[in-house]
Amino acid sequence: MYASRSSQVNSVCQSFAAGKIDALKTLEALDLDIKDYSIGITNTAKIFCA
Repeated sequence: MYASRSSQVNSVCQSFAAGKIDALKTLEALDLDIKDYSIGITNTAKIFCA
């Protein structure tokens, strides 16, 4: 189960890095429930994909 989740995260983050999906779609695909985007949606996605 962990490997599947890890694979999903890698795939989503690669799509984000390649510009195929935007930051909001990235966070939604990662199933993150973040209510405070004070640092910006793009920066939040970059942090989670780092």
